[in-house]
Amino acid sequence: MPEKTVFDRYLLALRKTKIDEKTEHTDRAALQILLQAFADESSNPTAVQHEPKRVADKGAPDFKITSRGLILGYVENKAIGEHLDKVLKSDQIARYKTLSQNIILTDYLHFIWISKDGIQRETLCHVTDLENPRFRLCSQSQWSYARSKAELPSVNLDKATVEIVYRPFDNRWTIWDRNVAVHRRERVMQHMLQSNLALLTARSNKSSNPDHFFVSEMPSETKAAESTIQSYSFPLFAYINGKRRENLGPDFRAYLDAKYDHHYTPEEILGYVYGVVNAPSYRKSYTEFLRNDFPRVPFPESANEFEALSGLGWALVQAHLLHELPRRRLAGYHGKGDHTVEIVRYSPEEQTISINKTQFFKPVPEAVWELHIGGYQVLDKYLRAGLKKKLSDFSQL
Repeated sequence: MPEKTVFDRYLLALRKTKIDEKTEHTDRAALQILLQAFADESSNPTAVQHEPKRVADKGAPDFKITSRGLILGYVENKAIGEHLDKVLKSDQIARYKTLSQNIILTDYLHFIWISKDGIQRETLCHVTDLENPRFRLCSQSQWSYARSKAELPSVNLDKATVEIVYRPFDNRWTIWDRNVAVHRRERVMQHMLQSNLALLTARSNKSSNPDHFFVSEMPSETKAAESTIQSYSFPLFAYINGKRRENLGPDFRAYLDAKYDHHYTPEEILGYVYGVVNAPSYRKSYTEFLRNDFPRVPFPESANEFEALSGLGWALVQAHLLHELPRRRLAGYHGKGDHTVEIVRYSPEEQTISINKTQFFKPVPEAVWELHIGGYQVLDKYLRAGLKKKLSDFSQL
C-alpha cells in the first residue's frame, strides 16, 4: 500500500482547482500518479497507460494497466460528482467489461471495482473534504455521508424494517439498509432474509464453558451466540439466482449418503449437528478444542443412532426457535402488581425469580436459572433487558 503522503499529495492536487471549474480531464495527471504509486507496489513490473488505443466496437477506457505484456485491467474516470451508479449500468461499461474482468470506475473520490466476483466500493474522501480540508466526516468503504444523505429520504421504512437475533431469545429490529446497518455481511445474511435456518457458532471462545451454539431463522447480530469474540452464521440453505439449494458441501453430502445409504434432509442433518454440539458429553470431551477452533462433528456408525440424535436435536431447534415448547411447565407467575421489572433476583432456596417486591416466577430449578448460551445467562439477561419496563409476553419465559 502506498504511503499516506501519496494520498495527501493526491488530495492537494485535487484541491488546486475549484470544484465548479473542473472537468472530467482536469485531474487526470494526479489520478495517473496515484495509480502508478499502486502499480509500483506490485512484485512484477506494472505500467499505467493513459488513453490507450481504442479497440474497435469496444471503445477505450481512460487508463490501461499492464504487466509483462498482459492486460490486468482498465480504469474509467468521470467528473467529480457524476452519478457513478448510473454509469455502472451504462452501455459503455458493458462494452468495457468485454475487454477485461477488472474495471475500476471512479470520479476521483469514489472507486468502484468491477470484477468477475462482483462489485466492491471504496471512498477516498468526499467533496466536502476538498472544499474545506479542516472538516472531515467519518467515511469508509461501506458507508458514505453523501450517498446516505441522498438515498435515505426515499427508503421505504416498512419494507426495510427487519427482525434480527440480537441475543439468545432476544430478537430486535433494525433498518436493513446499507446507509443505516453498515456491516451487514451481506454475502451470508442475504440468505437469511428468506425462509431459512442457520447454525450460530464461533471459531473460538474465551469463556470457561463452550456453550457458543444457537440457531436462527433470521439475520443475526455479530455477538448473538458468542459474547467473548463473535459468532458466525452458517445458513442451511443458499438462494442462488432466486432458487433455494442446500448449503452443504458436495463432498460432505456424498460422505453422508454413502455412510448411511440414505439421503437425509438438510433439516435432519442440522438436527443431528445441533444435538451433538448441545450434548454435555461432547462439550466436556472437546472443551479445549472448542475454545480455539470451529466445532468438529463426529458421526456414528449406525444410522439408528444418527436418527435418534437428529430427532432430539431437531426438537431442541424447535424449542430454541420457540416454535414447539416442551409440554412440561416448570414455573408459574405469581403475585399482584403492575408487572414492571424493577429487580432480577433469584433465590435457590425458594426456586424463585423475583421481578419486583410482589411478583415472581416459581418454581425455577437452579439448573434452569443457570442456563447459559453463548456466554449469556439466558433468563437473567432476558429479564434485565426489560428493567423498568412492563412484562407483556410471558409465553417465552
